[in-house]
Amino acid sequence: MKQRITIVILCLAWISLACLDTSASVVAVAQPTLVATRITDSTPASILEPVIISTVTTEPQLCAVVSADTALHLRIDAGARARILANLSKGDVLHVINQKDPAWWFVTRGGYIGFVKSSYLQEVECVK
Repeated sequence: MKQRITIVILCLAWISLACLDTSASVVAVAQPTLVATRITDSTPASILEPVIISTVTTEPQLCAVVSADTALHLRIDAGARARILANLSKGDVLHVINQKDPAWWFVTRGGYIGFVKSSYLQEVECVK
């Protein structure tokens, strides 16, 4: 139990440090994104450490617009059975983080970060 509390405190400290703005002249600030992991008594110690899965900047290199006629799901992982984080509508603009998996793009939108089926997206120029 103490180990879980320590991990939660460390994660909160990490997130609060990432949110600090130390300079007004900074244009793009890299912010680490942590993977959420369900912790059980049998969870290996190596999984309990925070893992950085991507670095997101405030100026994305690529954007995409939702082209699906019905709602599109932003999911926590790549796959049709992964938990849904948010519903997206036709015309919503997403910031693409990476396209390593051609079928599922890793994107961010409205404070959420997750995966979207790429066949329902259309690449567009990011508007500043």
